[in-house]
Amino acid sequence: MIINHNKKYLKYKLKYILQKGNAVSSNDDELNLMTFNIFNYNCRNLKIKINEILISENFKPHLICTQEEHISQKHFVTNNDMTYIFTGYKSIRFKDFLNNNLNEPNLSYNKVGVHYLTDISCEEIETTEKETYEKYKDLGYRYGLIATYKNIRIANVHLEGGGYYDSLLNSKDFDFEEYLNHKLLMLIKIISLNPDIIVGDFNSVYSEDQEILNGYLEKQYEYFKKEVFKRELTNDEKKNIKDLNSAPYDTLKKFGYIYAIPENEGSLFTSHLGESIVDCIWYKKEKVTMTICRIVDVFKPNETCISDHNPVIATFKLIPSLECKEINQDAIKLLTKLEIIRPEHISQLKEKYPLEELQCMTQEQIWKLMPNLEVPKKDDDVVKEVQTKSKYTVNLLTISHPDIKNELLKDNTLEELQCMNKEQIWKLINNLPKDKDYDLPKIPNDDTVKWLKNDTIKQSLIDNGIDIENLKYMTISDIIKLLPIDTNTEKRLENLSLNLKQLLIKNNYNIEDLKHFKFKYTLDILSLLKK
Repeated sequence: MIINHNKKYLKYKLKYILQKGNAVSSNDDELNLMTFNIFNYNCRNLKIKINEILISENFKPHLICTQEEHISQKHFVTNNDMTYIFTGYKSIRFKDFLNNNLNEPNLSYNKVGVHYLTDISCEEIETTEKETYEKYKDLGYRYGLIATYKNIRIANVHLEGGGYYDSLLNSKDFDFEEYLNHKLLMLIKIISLNPDIIVGDFNSVYSEDQEILNGYLEKQYEYFKKEVFKRELTNDEKKNIKDLNSAPYDTLKKFGYIYAIPENEGSLFTSHLGESIVDCIWYKKEKVTMTICRIVDVFKPNETCISDHNPVIATFKLIPSLECKEINQDAIKLLTKLEIIRPEHISQLKEKYPLEELQCMTQEQIWKLMPNLEVPKKDDDVVKEVQTKSKYTVNLLTISHPDIKNELLKDNTLEELQCMNKEQIWKLINNLPKDKDYDLPKIPNDDTVKWLKNDTIKQSLIDNGIDIENLKYMTISDIIKLLPIDTNTEKRLENLSLNLKQLLIKNNYNIEDLKHFKFKYTLDILSLLKK
C-alpha cells in the first residue's frame, strides 16, 4: 500500500464526499448511518474521484461513526480541522481526544468519534485501570460513545486487536480467559447500557455465510502461523483463534442483536489488511428495521487510499413508539387467548411490537395489527377457533385441587384452559393470588426444568454427585442449598460491572446463588442472560 502524507488533499476529498453525498433527501422516519475506521488519517492523495462513490451510493449519513481518530503530535487534528473535513457535520470524540493526553500508551488507535448533522446527546464509556489485567495495560484503554438520535441509541466501539495484542496469544503465561475477557470488556460495558444499534471495528472476522466465514478464518490461521507463532498451529491454537473471532458476535446475538448483512458482502470486505469483514453494524428489532446495508468500496489496488478500511452504510426505518400510561387488562386477556388460537400470528406481532406496547392497546387496536384477520363481532368468536385440547392440561386440571381450578375459571373458560399447553397453564397457576395455600399437584417445576438445561449448572450438580432427575420437583432456591460456593466463580461475579449484575438480577438470577456453580469463563455467566 502506498501512503502519501498530503493531508490537505485528504481533507479536500473527504469534504467533497460529504458535500455530494446528500443526493438523497432523508425522511423523518429513517436513520442513515455510516461506520468507518479512518486509519488515523494516514492515507493521503486519493487518486480516484472519491466524491463519485457516495454519489453513486445515493447516500447522506445522519451520523458518521469513526474509529482510529488521530491524536499524535505529528498529525494532531483539531476540532476546526474536523469541521473542515466533515463539512456540514458537528463532531464529538472521546473527551481525552482534545485534551491531547499523549502519555497514555497506544492512545491514537483507540479513539472513536461521532459526526452528526442535527444535535444529539452523547455518553462516553471507557475501560478503566481497575478492570484491565496487568499484562494488557500497555495496550492502553478502550473507549466508546453512545449517541442518541430521535430516541435511537447508537453505540460506536473499537474492540481490542492488532499486532501486539495478537502476539500475546503466543506468550509464556498466556491465559485464554483473561485474553478473551480483555477483548470483550468494552463490548460488555456497551451492551449493559442497552443501545439499539452497535457499530464499529470489532477486530474480529465475521459473516453469516459459513463459506465466507470459513475463508476468513483460514486467513486468520495463516496470519497467526506466519506472524505470531512462526510455525504450524496446533488444533487448540486454531480453536482459540476461532473463539476469539466469534466471541464478540456470539455475545451480541446472545443479547438479542441482529447482524445487518451487507448486500455485497460476497464481493467486498472492510479490512484490506486481512481481506475480511471486521467492521459491522448490529441492531435490535424493537425500535428499528434495517432496509439497506452495504460496504462502500473506497480502496482500489495499486492506488493510494482514503483508509485501510472500507466504510459500511445502512438505512434504518424507525418504528413509532407508543406512549403507554396504563396497562389494559383486556389486552392481556386477548393476547393470552391469541397465544393459544393463533400462535403463528402472535409471534409475528411480537416481532414488530414490544409486549409492553401491546399491553397498552385496546383489543380493537390489537386485532387491527394482526395480519390477514378481521375484527370479530364478539369475543366468543375467538373461543370457537381454539386448537385441539392438550392431554397434559386436561389431566392436570383433573388432578388439581378444586380451589386452583375455580381460580383459573374466573378469567378463562374450561375449554380455553384445556387447550393451553404445559407452559401456558403453569404460567397461569404461578400467577394465582399468593394469599391462599394451594395444594399443587406433584408435577415438575417448569422453571426448574428450564434452569437445569444450562450445561454449566447441570455439570456443577453432577460434579457434586446430585441426581438431576429428582430435582425437577424442587424449587431453584432449594437446589442451591445443596451446593458449596465455588471460589473462582465468586471472584468472577465480584469483577462484573454493576450494569451486568443488574441484568442478571433482572433475569431472575440471584448473585449469591450463582456463586455455588462452577463457571469456567465470565462469558459462561453471561450465557444465562436472556435475549
